[in-house]
Amino acid sequence: TADNRYIISTGYWDKIFRVQNTDIAKITQVLYGHFDIVTCVCRSEVTIAGNFFLATGSRGCTVCIWIWNGTKGAIVDREYPNQEINPSPAAILTGHDREITCLWISAELGIVLSGSEQRLLRQHTLNGDILRSFENPSKISTPRLLSPSNDGDIIVFYDRSKLCLYTLNGKL
Repeated sequence: TADNRYIISTGYWDKIFRVQNTDIAKITQVLYGHFDIVTCVCRSEVTIAGNFFLATGSRGCTVCIWIWNGTKGAIVDREYPNQEINPSPAAILTGHDREITCLWISAELGIVLSGSEQRLLRQHTLNGDILRSFENPSKISTPRLLSPSNDGDIIVFYDRSKLCLYTLNGKL
């Protein structure tokens, strides 16, 4: 988290990810929602209250959107915000056919970008509606890192040392 009080860890064989409190050195939440190993995680910008969205991607080709409540210090359910035990994802994003390798999420813009193994980048709303797919200039490269620029563009680092700049409208 932004205040370094919690660590989100992924990569567990039982398809979970964990929230660990660094103040007390304990696991505070174990979350289920994916059908395969969770491979990546990304958080949105933080509100004044300390809330943010969290996106997790998996080998199962899905992205889950979660809601972090800064006051509770936990991921909460959208429908039942007082429930910290077994919260459901706020949205499940589909459309990839390979493992998710990178994510970028923006609460301010209301979008999530996800990249998968040797495939396109996909742009969704936070509610799960697909907006567009971005062209991969090199069909053999896999996106590894997504980062916003100060101008509102998206910088994509592909393996094999390729770097691309896209607008939010998907133009290369």
